[in-house]
Amino acid sequence: MFYIFQDKVGRKVHCSNHYKNKIRILNSLAPKVVIICPLDHCSFPQTCLSFERYSTACSMLVISSLFLLFFNHSLTMENQQFSYEFLQKLLKCKAKMLSGGKKFTCETCGKTFPENVQLVRHVRIHTGERPYKCEHCDKTFTEKINLTRHIFTHTGEKPYNCEYCGKAFSQRFTLSKHILTHTGEKPYHCEYCGKTFSQSSTLSKHILTHTGEKPYHCEYCEKSFSQSGHLSQHRLTHLKPKSYDCEHCDKKFSMNSTLVIHRRLHTGERPYSCDCCEKSFMSSTALKIHQKIHKPKKPIESEH
Repeated sequence: MFYIFQDKVGRKVHCSNHYKNKIRILNSLAPKVVIICPLDHCSFPQTCLSFERYSTACSMLVISSLFLLFFNHSLTMENQQFSYEFLQKLLKCKAKMLSGGKKFTCETCGKTFPENVQLVRHVRIHTGERPYKCEHCDKTFTEKINLTRHIFTHTGEKPYNCEYCGKAFSQRFTLSKHILTHTGEKPYHCEYCGKTFSQSSTLSKHILTHTGEKPYHCEYCEKSFSQSGHLSQHRLTHLKPKSYDCEHCDKKFSMNSTLVIHRRLHTGERPYSCDCCEKSFMSSTALKIHQKIHKPKKPIESEH
């Protein structure tokens, strides 16, 4: 089970923030909220036996995870839209509370998880296991949900429609990102610099620029990375044959793009120039890192 509630001024409050800030909300201040299915307009708890009230230090509404799995779409709460993605995040809070603080630890990198199923998925990063195979092509995936999304590329099915413009998408996540182009909402705030983001995944990647954390480790060497995509790309340097030879030295590379950048060490070519100064660089990545020094830091606005 997980919790959804509103504070006394009607603001939507994420339960993880609630516990972090230790805000107490009394029964008299927490309104009873009716969840309505937007497809068939069924209301709960009248038709959901697993719907119940639960009291802790605060009073919140409790909804069973079974309910969410059955209704695999967004829900409406007092005419306020809660995306399925948002509700899935609340399920993570449920996992923490049900585990009673128990942690499942990865033996390879030491990272901990509140649920064993999360650990199982994480371990596949280290083992390379991809148990879910597409029946239409040779692609494999670490999670079933990623396979389901991929299959849409073969079938052409686009079941998710934008309520603002009618554009259709094959993935709910893509629709969620698209909707933000209409609303301009950026609900995810960086606690270090105050910068806001439209996606939680983008915020997570951004936070690593402050912490310096590199949680993704290569099992073939000692290198580590801040993003799983960078690890996947790096892993190819170990697995793919190094068929690209440098004509200036004895080095070999598994990707031609890497060879092109390496070759510039010999030729001195620096094709990427900064618009703000006279410096130039061998790669676009190096230029982007440099350009950050020209951007003025935005002051953090204090909340009143």
